[in-house]
Amino acid sequence: MDRRTFIGATAALTLPCAASAQAQFPTRPLRMIVPFAPGGSSDVMARLVADHMGRTLGQTVAVDNRGGAGGNIGAEAVARAAPDGYTLGTGSVSILSINKHLYARLPFDPDKDFAFIGLVGVLPNILVAHPSVPATDLASLIAYVKANPGKLSYASTGSGTSQHLAMEMLKTAAGLDIPAVTYRGSGQAIPDLVAGRVELMVDTMVTGAQLAREGKVRAIAVTTVEPSHLAPELPRVSQTIPGFDAGSWLGIIGPAGLPAPVAARLEAAVAAAVNDPAVAQRLRDLGVTPTPLVGEAFARFVATESAKWGPVVRASGAKVE
Repeated sequence: MDRRTFIGATAALTLPCAASAQAQFPTRPLRMIVPFAPGGSSDVMARLVADHMGRTLGQTVAVDNRGGAGGNIGAEAVARAAPDGYTLGTGSVSILSINKHLYARLPFDPDKDFAFIGLVGVLPNILVAHPSVPATDLASLIAYVKANPGKLSYASTGSGTSQHLAMEMLKTAAGLDIPAVTYRGSGQAIPDLVAGRVELMVDTMVTGAQLAREGKVRAIAVTTVEPSHLAPELPRVSQTIPGFDAGSWLGIIGPAGLPAPVAARLEAAVAAAVNDPAVAQRLRDLGVTPTPLVGEAFARFVATESAKWGPVVRASGAKVE
């Protein structure tokens, strides 16, 4: 048998074996890389979905936390994994739609190196103000800032975070002069906000709404187009600035090149998790709006978000080397 005939015969034998393995997927435990530290909302969301996916797929889905570099370390591990469906990851708004505009270099291409399996949910942010600010809603806040440019400052929870960029988007959309004071996370920023050393902040819905209920800050508006179930009575920024939409979100990704049968199985498992009433309620308890978009619908969502955040990052001047 010459070499060409041998290769053809080998391929003919290999293809049915590969097809059979894909049809039987999964035959062993899976790993889900979470590019953030344990205990945060992204980690809790990932564990909820991983646990349910494990029951659906009949195999354990083990969570592997790999934090660092704004999520890029864990994301790179997903991008470099074998495209067989056994290594998954979580992709956030930062990893998939913001970091490519923020970082001078990335160790992966967020547009080409991932399979977009399914969106889990959207986390609304909330704009809050110190009670000393003489504004009770967004319209009066905008009017006050325009009459007093540079007088108020806002707490940024870190360059390039969705909360920081939501405020920058608002500044650009309304033509506001509000300087930023940068902190290393909301844990450092909130005491200064409550003390009045900074006057404004965009924070997660869970934290911001709780501070407002305690009377420590004044809730101004929710940053997503849809209202938050945690405080459905609160107005949205989009009611004053049409089309304004600036929330966080989390989805499940894999390495690019997943076989279609494997991708379809994983997409169905993510959809089943997000649509499960118990999981959906746990997500809502975290302030998340369950949003089960899978496959191409999720990919289109990511592309739209990337196109939206690029101009905001450039306008903010934020950059990470």
